[in-house]
Amino acid sequence: MAKFTRPGQTYIRCAGSLGWAFPATIGAKAALQDRPVIGFCGDAGFYYHMAEMETAARCGLNIVMIVNNNHSGGVSETAAFDKSVNFAKVADAMGCVGFRVDKPVDIQPTLDKALAAGKPAIVEILSDAKIRAKRGWVPLVGSAE
Repeated sequence: MAKFTRPGQTYIRCAGSLGWAFPATIGAKAALQDRPVIGFCGDAGFYYHMAEMETAARCGLNIVMIVNNNHSGGVSETAAFDKSVNFAKVADAMGCVGFRVDKPVDIQPTLDKALAAGKPAIVEILSDAKIRAKRGWVPLVGSAE
């Protein structure tokens, strides 16, 4: 849950645009260089533009990108990505700093480290593809609802 505790904090959401979150986070930081910028995306969306880690590092755009990695792209546990890919190691190799989290208790301290890193940071949170959020309400076709 995101907590906004100070005036001027902003939340931008784009529903249904796979791959949008990481470049949008970099763009927000380019526009707001004096403010911390944290983005969130899933593994599939991150795969679309992960090469932009090099851009963020080269341009000094010190964002924090949280990647929910359930190795499935959010589709199903059968549509899995290769579990040997470690986004945190890729981040380190591209001039950023990478963190990998596998326990919920470690999320906040890791975010604190990422924000203090002084370079673009990727926080890869390993999660379970079998755990799904409840589906939102959808009207029945032909109903008066």
